[in-house]
Amino acid sequence: MNNLSNYSWRDIDTILKEELQNKDSIAIFAVIGSKDINHDIDIIAIKNPEIKSSEYVSQIHELLDNTNNRLNDKYGKKLIRFSCFNNQEEALHLGKYDNGDLALHLMTYPSYQQMILDWTPDINSNANMEEILKKSTILKGDLNSIDYLKTQERGKHANIYQKINDCDITNSNYEDKLCLKKMNELFRYIGKNIRLGKEYSAKTLLESRKILYEILDKMDTT
Repeated sequence: MNNLSNYSWRDIDTILKEELQNKDSIAIFAVIGSKDINHDIDIIAIKNPEIKSSEYVSQIHELLDNTNNRLNDKYGKKLIRFSCFNNQEEALHLGKYDNGDLALHLMTYPSYQQMILDWTPDINSNANMEEILKKSTILKGDLNSIDYLKTQERGKHANIYQKINDCDITNSNYEDKLCLKKMNELFRYIGKNIRLGKEYSAKTLLESRKILYEILDKMDTT
């Protein structure tokens, strides 16, 4: 990946901090790794346990929407979000990555415990997540909240929340037809594993967001 960006990490840091100011659903938003905009930016986000899941995911979408718009307006570049490191090349290809675009590896977790489960053993069996967060650049939240977050349970549908993180391509810049197809596949998967009361199928990208938030509300209460 040869990035010819006309912006710096400091520019991205400023944008993200500004956009995070009113995102109360996000307890921790931490940049891990090198912050190398010539490759990608790795970010861990953890939900505020006091806020419902639909608001959390909605605010993540809004954060990425606004960051993408500001990149486009000021630098003529776009943001491409992916969630799994092992499908980065596929995501950047389908998202029409151009030199200078921002590749954002964003891992969103509904709880601290879910983050632990995702990282060990699948990503790094020796990972000490508390140490990783201590060495990270925290753009929202602080390390003092970790002890509280540790006490929160994963929740009944933690595996489905993880699937949503892995498969939500709302901010991945895929073609509309492909994005709708993949989001509807996600809705069908959730419907096979949780009793939702009806089948969901979106016909527009806006509708796919509304459906996802509705499903998340049902998951929080079932």
